[in-house]
Amino acid sequence: MCTRTDSIRFISAKERNKIMTMNSGTLTKQQSTQNGYSFEFSGKIPDELVCKMCNKVLKDPRQVVCCGQHYCQGCIEKRINSNYTCPTCRTPSFNHFRDVHFEQRINQLKIHCPHQKQGCKWTGDMTGLKNHLSAAQGCAYEGIPCPNKCGHTISRKDIKEHLGKQCIQRRVKCQYCSLENTYKVITGSHYGVCPNYPVKCPYNCGQKTVKRSELQKHEQTCPMKPVQCPFQSAGCQVKIVQKDFQEHMSTNTQYHLDMVTKSFDALRSRAESADRELRKVQAEMSEVRTREESGKKLIDRRLTAIGTNVEELIKTCTENQRFAVHSIRSLTDDSYHLQEIGQPITFQMINYSDFKRTGKIWYSSPFYVADGYKMCVAIDSNGNGVGQGSCITASLCLMRGEFDDDLNWPVELPFHLIIEILRSSDTFESGSPNEGVPPNPKAYMYFHEDTPQMRVTEGMMVEARKCENFARHDVVEEWMLFYDAVTFKVYAESEFL
Repeated sequence: MCTRTDSIRFISAKERNKIMTMNSGTLTKQQSTQNGYSFEFSGKIPDELVCKMCNKVLKDPRQVVCCGQHYCQGCIEKRINSNYTCPTCRTPSFNHFRDVHFEQRINQLKIHCPHQKQGCKWTGDMTGLKNHLSAAQGCAYEGIPCPNKCGHTISRKDIKEHLGKQCIQRRVKCQYCSLENTYKVITGSHYGVCPNYPVKCPYNCGQKTVKRSELQKHEQTCPMKPVQCPFQSAGCQVKIVQKDFQEHMSTNTQYHLDMVTKSFDALRSRAESADRELRKVQAEMSEVRTREESGKKLIDRRLTAIGTNVEELIKTCTENQRFAVHSIRSLTDDSYHLQEIGQPITFQMINYSDFKRTGKIWYSSPFYVADGYKMCVAIDSNGNGVGQGSCITASLCLMRGEFDDDLNWPVELPFHLIIEILRSSDTFESGSPNEGVPPNPKAYMYFHEDTPQMRVTEGMMVEARKCENFARHDVVEEWMLFYDAVTFKVYAESEFL
């Protein structure tokens, strides 16, 4: 006898019949994979024909060897596969066998058709149910999908009426142009473009039917179409329709003539006023131009005097003072900015890794030094000469400039130009003695006798100074690279400091 009731709950026959009635349904693919039958049975079901695990009529009944209880095949095999003990006597590693006698008893039970709620009156045993549902015509109340694949499920007895009158995928002809297609297409998209479809006149002329293809022509001749009076610009605001146009014109001739006369007088008055205003503006503009020319001449004279005074002042300065003030003039969009010694011009090379990989030369923006020598910085990221493959090579290049006609050649620079690479972080100051932090790479750009210093011709660029081992790749990529960009600083250092 089973002494534990915590894992299996035994219910009364009345409660069991209620559960089976609630779970009744058709013999479908989904139902065939469930444990126990969920049909609505007629009469009382014997307790021994009910599975003690799913509380439904046994499906493929199996009897366990240990205690003789019966279970559905699906229920007991699921229990065995989960390494559980017998649900009744708790025997481990139990076996079971098929009970043919119970199968015969279950097949003799009386059941109602699964479509009883839909109106089917059939009642019979299990074998009869299978024949009832799988016959050539099948149960008249069974829901089957529409053969036209409209998405609806219809009772077998109603399928003919559905296909003839209700299915949106049934073939029909347009009643206006006889185009054949599905009911869904004809009453949907086709009615929106059918040339013979009757549409309403937008002017509500009273004509009941107008074909869509003739609507535009009808609108041109519709008697209720609104029209404008030709004298509207003169002031006639009467609203008329096409059928009343001729009558309006014939009965309002004098009225229209009076409005045209008043409109002409008003236009002539405005024209005279505008002419007076134009003469006044022209006189004012002439006076402004005269003052502007006079002011420009005055400014030119003052600028010339200031320039003369500045030149005289510079001549009185010592060499140290002159070069401490006129160290670098950087080229910008529209002016030159005078900077003191030690104040840098910075340039940033973007996509350092691409320049290194392709071997292309990067050139900075041009800048002016001393009295107007135009130069730029050239950087070979992959190195050149002794530094190829391991160092960055930096060069100082002379360019053709707009002040070259007034400069001394060869180049005369009374100071040193220094190119320096800035670190990616501002944690350390340039040249700080922090342990493990390399100093910023620098290159002093001297002008020796063996470097080209002659004037550059139009469209050319001359390398004036080169530093082949300017900065090692490992130092730059460890300390100076920031989002694949390198920042260069160019400044001057006076030889007299």
